[in-house]
Parts: sequence; structure tokens; C-alpha cells
Amino acid sequence: MREPAFDPIVELDWAKRRHAVVTERCEAIQRRLAAAAPALEETRRALERTMNANASIVQQLPWAMGAYQATTNSQLARLERQLAEARVESARKDEILALLSHELRNPLAAVEMGSAALERLDLPPAVAGVVRTIRRSAALQARMIESLLHWCRAQRDGWSARERLDVHELVSETVATCGHPATVGLSTLFEAGRTDVLADPVGLHQVFWNLLGNAIAAVRGDGNIVVRSANKRRDYVVVQVQDTGVGLAADEIGRIFEPFRQGALARGSLGLGLAICKKVVEDHGGRISGSSAGPGRGATFRVELPCAA
Repeated sequence: MREPAFDPIVELDWAKRRHAVVTERCEAIQRRLAAAAPALEETRRALERTMNANASIVQQLPWAMGAYQATTNSQLARLERQLAEARVESARKDEILALLSHELRNPLAAVEMGSAALERLDLPPAVAGVVRTIRRSAALQARMIESLLHWCRAQRDGWSARERLDVHELVSETVATCGHPATVGLSTLFEAGRTDVLADPVGLHQVFWNLLGNAIAAVRGDGNIVVRSANKRRDYVVVQVQDTGVGLAADEIGRIFEPFRQGALARGSLGLGLAICKKVVEDHGGRISGSSAGPGRGATFRVELPCAA
């Protein structure tokens, strides 16, 4: 077979056409590159700026962290010093209150006993009235002093003594000794099956004494008080003191456990009773709460304590 003849003219023409196509493609690529060049340059500059900014941040980061840590440590140290100073001042205040209360209690006891002795004498009515006023005033002051002493003890030492107690027995003893007018109905409804707790008997007695005293004051000589118990949560006993007395306003409920809170029932007292109750109950791992449907609709106080194992 004969090979086709080589035609240089044809080959040259083909080569020219190929060169034109390649040239056109290269020019198109150059045009696209030229069009994209500003955007690419801006991107490059932005990347460079970002890298420079990050480098600056990275360089400043150790200094910033050190300054922040130093400021935080300084503020924390200042707060710790203030807390320590506040604790010292609080302890000093409690010591002064305890000393003052103790020193006042002795002369008041003499006034109470003396006025009680005078009341047994056959005195003129006007004099007898004065003696009764003296005795009532001395008794009121004595109760205030007892509240201060209990509060100081709770703040200083807490209620750390523990013994196994039957809540029903403790509440029954408190009900029997609290004293109330014959016109006040005071009843108990014990439904709890588990009633043993590990508690300080003095502290727990103080809780129910205060709650019953408040309930008696709330009914103002004519009303009903019911003390109930139940095991509404496993391993907890709840004691509830409910009265039909003056009740509580909504804005009072959130503040009734604050110390020295002078509410409607705190007239003639220091307003420490419920604050002491809260401290005692919480020291025993329990909770205390109060509720009311409003003024004139009574109030309910609940004490929840963990049962003894």
C-alpha cells in the first residue's frame, strides 16, 4: 500500500488553524484572569489583614488573660476579706446580744416574781391593776429576751444535739403546755405512720411552741387550730399547724421567715419566732413553709423533717 503524499501546504494551513484556536483560548483565559484579579487581590489583602490582626490578638492574649486573672483574684480577695469581717462583726453582735439578754433576764425574773406575789395580796383595785400591768409587761420582756437568746444560740452554735424523738409525743406535750383560751379550739389529727426523728429536743420544742403561739395569736381568742401529721413523702414526716385566724397577705408570705420581721402577728415581739423555726428546721435537714388564702382566711405552716433510720 502506498503512503499518502505529504502536502506541506495542507499541513501548514492546519497548523495555523490550531495556533489560532489555542491563541484564542489563551486570550480568553487571560481576560478572565484580568477580570478576577481585583477580587483576588482584595481577598489576598483581607487575608493578610486577618492574619495580622490574629497575630496581634495572639500576642496580646497572654497579657489580657493575666490582667483578667489578676483583677479577678483581687476582687475575690476583697470579697473574702469583707466576708470575714462581716462574720467577725456578726459573731460580736451575737455575743453582745446574748450577754445583754442574760443580764436583763435576771432582774426581770425578780420583777415577775415580785409582781406575782403582790397579785396574791388583797390590794386596792387601782393598785392591783398597776401590778397586773407590771407583771404582763415583765412577762412580755422576758419572752423577747428568750427569743434573743434562742436566736443567738441558733446563729452561734446551731442545734447539733441529736436524740431519737417521737414527733407525736413532742407535739402533744407542746399542745398540752402552750396555754390557750377556752374559746379557741385546739385539736390534733395524727395520721403519720413513721414519726421518729433524730433531733435536738429543745430546738424542736421551740419550733412547735412558736407555731402554736402564732396560731393562738392569729385566732385572737375565737377560732380553731388543727395540728396534723402525715408521711406525704417517703422517709419524711410532715407536721402542719393550720388556723382560722387573721391570715397573711401575699406580700407577707415571702418575708415571714426573715429575722426581726414585724408582721401583723409580731406586735409586742421581736419578730424572731419564725426565723428561729427556719434555722432549727434547716439545721435538722428539713424544710418549713407558710401559706394563706389571704387576710382573714387563716394560715397554714408546714414542717417537714427526715425520719430516723
